[in-house]
Parts: sequence; structure tokens; C-alpha cells
Amino acid sequence: MFDWLKCVKAGLSEYFSELRELFDVMAWTSKEFINDCSKEIARTLILLQFFGGVIGVIRTWSISLMFDAAALAKTTGDFNLGFVELLKSFAVFCFLGKIVGFINLRASQKRERLIGINSGYLDWKVTKMFLVDHSLSVHISEDTNLNEANVRKGHEYLSKIQSILLFQGIEAILALVLPLGALIILSVKIESHFLMFAPITLFLIFVAYSFYLARSIVKDAGPIDDEWRAYHRYRVERLREPERIKNNAKEAHELNEIKRRYDKVMVADLKYWLWYILRSHDRNAITEWYVEIIFGFAAIQVLLGKISLGLLSPIYSWSWRIVDALWRLADIELQINKSVPAIMSLKRSLTLPMGIEIPKNPVVLGENVPLRIEFRDVGYRYENLKKDISVPVLKDISFVIEPGEKVAWIGPSGAGKTTLMRLLLRYMDPTDGVILVNGIDLKQIELSSWLARIGYVRQQAEILSGDIRYNLIYALPDDGQSLSDDEIWEMARPLQIDFGESRLTEGLQTKVGYKGIKLSGGQAQRVMVAAAVMKNPDLLLLDEATSSLDSTTERLVQEGLAKYLPPGRGAVFNAHRLSTVRHVCSKFILLNGGDSQGSRVIATASSLEELAKKSETFKKLAADQDIILGSYN
Repeated sequence: MFDWLKCVKAGLSEYFSELRELFDVMAWTSKEFINDCSKEIARTLILLQFFGGVIGVIRTWSISLMFDAAALAKTTGDFNLGFVELLKSFAVFCFLGKIVGFINLRASQKRERLIGINSGYLDWKVTKMFLVDHSLSVHISEDTNLNEANVRKGHEYLSKIQSILLFQGIEAILALVLPLGALIILSVKIESHFLMFAPITLFLIFVAYSFYLARSIVKDAGPIDDEWRAYHRYRVERLREPERIKNNAKEAHELNEIKRRYDKVMVADLKYWLWYILRSHDRNAITEWYVEIIFGFAAIQVLLGKISLGLLSPIYSWSWRIVDALWRLADIELQINKSVPAIMSLKRSLTLPMGIEIPKNPVVLGENVPLRIEFRDVGYRYENLKKDISVPVLKDISFVIEPGEKVAWIGPSGAGKTTLMRLLLRYMDPTDGVILVNGIDLKQIELSSWLARIGYVRQQAEILSGDIRYNLIYALPDDGQSLSDDEIWEMARPLQIDFGESRLTEGLQTKVGYKGIKLSGGQAQRVMVAAAVMKNPDLLLLDEATSSLDSTTERLVQEGLAKYLPPGRGAVFNAHRLSTVRHVCSKFILLNGGDSQGSRVIATASSLEELAKKSETFKKLAADQDIILGSYN
């Protein structure tokens, strides 16, 4: 037998669960993105607008006194008496208008100050939550959520909603509450229950409709917004990679695909918002009926002699103010509801777990202390929470990097060499074992003091918009202000930064473009190698840092790099090409490439020849690269 009671309970539970999600988002935005200074100004602003609204309601009531004064003169025939009363009422009307004008001026000034302060705080807080509150492993593993485009869209909508609420929301709420309160007070005075309960009933109907529409936003508009985000990601990616598209003559295909994706999501989006507008229209129709009913009721009360003729004006005005406020709130509600999916997505992104634990009392590394690094039984698994599986990458990794030692990690693609780099930089923490720095667990060391000792160069160059100089000195504590151009050139030229006059048209001030688009891949890599060296690190990490260079330039860069690798400075190389590390490193660590249990260290040696003696795997790897080895038998 169908249990209708359970069905109703389940439906209500789902309904309120979806509403709770919406309220949680609103509470989160209020808590995270409004600081104490903004709250103080907002409280003052609300008080100003409240007093302005109260005086405005009283001013509307003063109009009824003028009507009654005119009626008094007509019914009594005493023009002088009526004129005096009319003059008094008009004086009150004008005086109250001046006060309202002054309060509105002060409120406008407070509002502008509030917008300025809180916009800056919003920018700062979103940037902090994006950059500071998440480890790089989270940025990598959750890139579909925690990405620039997604956060930018949510930030824009959040900023828009804050402005709407400050410029329109507070006024609309007060424009609803104050006339409603005036009608209730008047209904008590004239003993009219209908005049009291009619506007209250209208308000409750409006709120019920709001809950209904808000729930539909969470349930129906949210998935549509996810589709919009997927469409925008696809389109932006194509705009950022014109070279690959044009080289493959895919322009027409991409235009058609973008149109197809847009049309698909637009149909669903348009269908939903047309439905939403119809429901909002139904609600607005009810408010119009309310004005007609309440004004008709007031007119009958005048005929029955229960209220004066003059009260028709404030009753009509207050009723229209209520309706107008509800329409304004409906418009605000529409704009908020259109923004909610993006803000919910922003919340999901910015509230992702940190990814690593930050110790309460971290150990700060001394600046001049030599670094001894030990990997002790280190293992790492990539977790796929959606599929509830974990993928082993490293297992039982153990080795030591002595102070000043130059080490190369060798192994086939997928052996986990980049993962080792990321563990050492603390993108994430090992799932097994421990990484020790001078005998201290890396997880207990203050991350900034650790990274200050390291220069890191990725295979994909991380060029920032600006000029060559800016990118070279980016990591320096004083932003490189203490260095002259000549000093920078002295350090950078050995690393082949002088690309020629045709390239460096303005010397170090030559613009590199967005993501270094004006530089070739090899030039960008050289800039990043030089930037890491100029940081004067104690440990240099190079992850395929010269992979885009031709053999001649790579040799010159290696020779220049050797100048900056004195005995006291350590270095770790992750290189597929053995020729790049053969004459630089004094320790070679070979990884087996992994299996179902993860990659492991299978040999450690002080030279390639010794490594070949220990490992048949390495012999094959060296042979594949035409590396000629000395005798090792």
C-alpha cells in the first residue's frame, strides 16, 4: 500500500535540505566576505535608512492632515481656520522633507564608503582563500573546481550581489517593513482587523513564493550553471590555444562545436528562466489585487464615517509602497537567484580542504644552516574520491641528499620523478613514510622558511605578464630593487638570457606578453632557470628545466649553471636526457617506473657507469639514448 505520509515527509525533507544549502551559502558569504569595519559602517547605514524611512512614512501621513484641513474649511465654512491648519500641515511636510534629504545624503556617503572598503576586502579574501588556503596538490587535483575562471565568475557575482543589497536591498526591505508597520498601527487605531491582516497575508504569500523559487534555483538552475561553466571552460581553452587550432585547420570545427555546446545549454537555461519569470508574474499579479482591494476597503470606511477622507492618501500611498517594495525585492531576488549557482560553485571551490596540515608551532629553518634531506620509506597514492580508489605512485622510497650534493633522479616517464619533486616542495605530504630535513619532519617546518631555501624550475615555464627583469627578480625579497640592470645581466648572461637585439628590443624591459607568449619555449625556460639561480637558493630543483633547448644551447646553459653550483649548493635534477646530468651530478637514483604497487628505487650510484653495472634496466635506457659508457664489467 502506498504510504503517502512517508512520501510527504521525504518530499519536505528534500525541500528543506535544498533550502538549507541556499541559506548556508548566504551565511558563508556574510561570514567570510564582510569584515568588522564594513559591519560597523553597515550598521550605521541601516540606522540612517531606518530613521529616514520612518520620517518618510510620517511625512506621507502629514499629507492626510492637509486633506483634512481643506475638508474642514469646506464643511465648516471657516476658511481662515482651514487655511491655518493647512499651513501648519504643509510646514510639517516641508520640514520632514528636509530631514529626509539630509539623512539620504549621509546614507549615500556611508554606502559609497562601505562599497569601497568591502570591495577591497572581498578581492583580498577571495585571493587569500584561492592562493593561501590550498596546497598546490589541491590546485592540481581539483583544477576543474579550483581554477581561475570558476573563482573569477563567482567573485564577480558575489561583488554584484553585495552592491545590489547595499544599494537596493536595505532600502527595499525598509520600504516594505515601515509602511507595513504604519498600516498595522493605523488598523489598531481604527480597530480594523482587515487593514492589519491583509498586508501581512500578502507578505506571507510573497515569502512562500520566494522559498518555492529559491528551492528551484538549487535543484534546477544549479545543474544548468554547471553546464555553462563547462561550456565557458571549453571556449576559453580554445581562445588561449589559437596556435594548435590553426595549425590543424580546426577553426571551422571549433566554431561549430562552440555553437553546438552553446545552443544545447541555452535551450535548458532559457526554458528554466522563462518558467521562473512566469511564476514571478503570478506573484506580482497578487500584489496588484491587494492594492485594489485595500483601497476599495478604505473608501468604504470613509463612506461609513470610520476614517477621515484624508487617510485615503496615506493608506493608498503606504499600500503602493508595500507593493513597490515587493516588486523591487522580487527583482533583487531574481538577480540573487541568478547569481546563487555561481556563488555556490565558488563556495565549493574555496572551502576545499587545505591538502596539507599546517603545524601550530612550526620550526623555522635557519638561513645559513646546510640542508641534509632524507626520504625514509616514502610512499604516495593519488586519491580519486569520485571513484573511491587510490592509485599508488611511489612505494618505500629511501635515499639521502647530503648538503651540497648534486643528485639526478632517473627513470622512464611515469616513474614518479615529478611526484618526488612535489613532495619535496610540499605540494602534498607522503601517504607513507617521512621526509626529513636536518632530522626534522618536513611537515613540522614552516613552509615559507623552507621554500625560501629552494629554487625550483618546472618543465612548463611559469612566465608572468610584464618584462624580462620582472620575471628574473620576482622571487627576491626586495623585489630586486637593490639590483641594477648591469648586475642582473652579469648573473643572467651565463645562462643565455641574451636572446639577441631582434628579440630583446628594450633590454631587460622587453615585454614578454601574457604567459610569455612573445618568448619561445626555450627562451622561457632560460628565464626561469635564471630566476631560480638569482634567488641564491641552498637547493636547486630542476624538473626537465632545459627540455625545450637545442643541444648546443643546452650545453651552454649547463656550463653557465655549473658556475652557480658551488660545493655548498645542492641540486636535484629530474631529466630524461642523461646527457644533461652526466657531468653535473655525483649521485644517480634510478626508479623502476612503477607497477601496481608503485615505483621504487632499484639502484643508486655515483656515476652512470656504476649505475649500468647495477641495473640492466639502466643499460637499456642508456642504449636507447645512445649514451656511450665506459667499462663497467
